[in-house]
Amino acid sequence: MSRIQDFNKHSLIYRLILLLVFLWTITIRLIVYFQNRSVFIDEANVFRNVVELNYSDFLSPLPYAQYAPPLFLSILKFFQEVGGTHEFSLRLFPLICSFISLYFLYQLYNLLFKNESFSKQHKQVVLIWLLWVFSSNILMIRYATEGKQYGIDVMVTLILFYSIFKLKEITLINILKLLIIGSIAIWFSMPSVFVIFIWGIYYLLIYKKSLFFKEKIGLMIVLFMPLVIQFGFYYLRLLSQDIGDVNLENYHKSYFIPNTFDADFFSIIYNIFYEFWRKCNGSTLPAMTLTVLFFIIGLYRTIKARNKEISLFFILFLLLIITSF
Repeated sequence: MSRIQDFNKHSLIYRLILLLVFLWTITIRLIVYFQNRSVFIDEANVFRNVVELNYSDFLSPLPYAQYAPPLFLSILKFFQEVGGTHEFSLRLFPLICSFISLYFLYQLYNLLFKNESFSKQHKQVVLIWLLWVFSSNILMIRYATEGKQYGIDVMVTLILFYSIFKLKEITLINILKLLIIGSIAIWFSMPSVFVIFIWGIYYLLIYKKSLFFKEKIGLMIVLFMPLVIQFGFYYLRLLSQDIGDVNLENYHKSYFIPNTFDADFFSIIYNIFYEFWRKCNGSTLPAMTLTVLFFIIGLYRTIKARNKEISLFFILFLLLIITSF
């Protein structure tokens, strides 16, 4: 009887803490949202495009040196037309997406770790830590309360990962669902193409030794060919015209890794990884130490357990590093 009481007590405490984390996430974002901080120049130029252009214009390169997905701009314009031309209307959609991101982060964690060997209590502690980091991260709060697409990128990435793990069986209905989700994602979020590429790697990992792999190739083509065509159109229509733009290259120069092994190479590598760890948890020594430590532990457990699903996150991380060259 005492064990049952202890279990019920622990379960109640866990749910209470989880509820508090969710409430904290919502509260801190609403506080920052209603503070209505000043619009910065990049955000202002997005707003100018939303107010001045028509919906069809979002399918063409944008003025004011802006690059944003057409569906994201269309929804911002809808909110602007319904709610008026002011910061609250134009920042409302990213705020909503932040709450959706929290939900899918929670669901994705439960989906990934439901069969892991460590105890239920350990899973609960890790989940609370994960949600707390997400809810309190300064970048996540900022992206939830400004009229840029980066908060939407977070939401779309989480939905794409959740979808492929939830619909991993290659059946016609699952392929059609993923095709719809992927098609929307491409026009909603620029980084979505990296995650969709990871979809293909995931299928190879789980089906390459299957006796039915050849039978599944046709369905995989049904999924990926329309997505490739859409991204090709997106690239040629919206992105290719600005390839080689000197101002754009100079602005992002510090984020690209040089292909020569000199002092600049190691300096940029250090800065990229330092910024990555710092933006995860903060720049204090305890925060940096815990972040790096947890990353190493997670990588070790993934390799040891040969967890194909979790390994995709590390593959995506490496893919982004490789494309920075």
